[in-house]
Amino acid sequence: MTVFVRTSYDGPVYPTMKDYAAMVTATIRVMCETVLAMGMVYVVSFAGVVVVGCIGMSQIPWSILRVLVLLVGGLAVLLMAYWRYNFARLSKLPGKLEPVSKSFEERNIRMRVLNLDGAMLRQSSLLEKYRAKVYDVSEVGPHVRMGCGYEHYKWLESRMTKSFGCEIDGKDRECLVTFYGSNDFHHVALALIRRIRQPVNMVLFDTHPDWLVNPFGQHCGSWYNLVMDLPTVQQGFHFGACSGEFEDEVLMHVSPWNHIESGKLRVFPTSNMLQAGRWQNVETPTLRPPGCTRNLTIERARVLLKPYREVLASFPLYITLDKDCMGRWYCLQNWNSGDLTLTEVCIIIEVLVEYAEGRLLGIDVTGDWSGVDVRGWMREILHEQQHDEEQNKIDCKIADAVNERTNLLL
Repeated sequence: MTVFVRTSYDGPVYPTMKDYAAMVTATIRVMCETVLAMGMVYVVSFAGVVVVGCIGMSQIPWSILRVLVLLVGGLAVLLMAYWRYNFARLSKLPGKLEPVSKSFEERNIRMRVLNLDGAMLRQSSLLEKYRAKVYDVSEVGPHVRMGCGYEHYKWLESRMTKSFGCEIDGKDRECLVTFYGSNDFHHVALALIRRIRQPVNMVLFDTHPDWLVNPFGQHCGSWYNLVMDLPTVQQGFHFGACSGEFEDEVLMHVSPWNHIESGKLRVFPTSNMLQAGRWQNVETPTLRPPGCTRNLTIERARVLLKPYREVLASFPLYITLDKDCMGRWYCLQNWNSGDLTLTEVCIIIEVLVEYAEGRLLGIDVTGDWSGVDVRGWMREILHEQQHDEEQNKIDCKIADAVNERTNLLL
């Protein structure tokens, strides 16, 4: 079965000089943001001291200067090797691949809360109704919020394993629903998905790409590309694209085109097809009818997903949902919002589960508002740069009421 259809194809697309220039710009931009997220204070400080020292000490012997240059170069090589190793590590499973579970007919739904920021603890009606078990890892939250280095991410994974009491999800006869607070933590989804050791089809709801290739650390906008690299993921979907990042001239150069153009990752924007640059060679059908203000219907959802019915029926389904794909009347959270309605999200999930023959392995949900609490001045800078101040001026009680209502309806 071929599940990827091109509307047109004129041979491979080779990069032009403009592409190379954009790649350099993208690399510098991503490096700056991720260095801030990682906490590379000591590296930057050391390099700064060396440069200032070399400039200020005009009498320094050439032999000593050469040694300093070699030291800085050697440090840079070691750092790149460290980054590359950890980037590759996160795209692999920490254990062996297991066969597809056969016991979906008797599965129970179990809700759990991974407490990183306290956002879910204030939704008492939701917790009581579904008897959710709370796993507290709040000491890690401020150190990984928005972005973090590999060591903090390892700490997060080890704390999750210790709190959950096991290393693997999906083996028991249950469908796990995991809530974990603000979408500043959406990169935590990668840690949850790495706990699954059987083949799955992966679904992401998000108004942002969340797939920017970034070897220098983890960020809430750069993790889905690593999910697509996992050997467990057979087919990937992205629903709700509704931000300029998808067609940004710079960010397009750090997108996972190997998965997009091969068809392993299929993108369904809300209302407007993606047409800039290499998107011209990729089919991106809109969820809503083109040129129409009508919302998505279940009939249209079935038509859009029909080409993937066979692959959806072949493997269990895992869904990661960032509620920022919906308008702010459904969800008040820390980022800009998309345009889907709650009904449209539920329709897509219903059709996906229908085509997967009821085999839903799990779902994680983020996008609940919490006041920003970060550790480290670099994450403070990320907060100042990337959060919209007006969107974060939200009354906590109003946000909790809106978000709890949506979570209960989900």
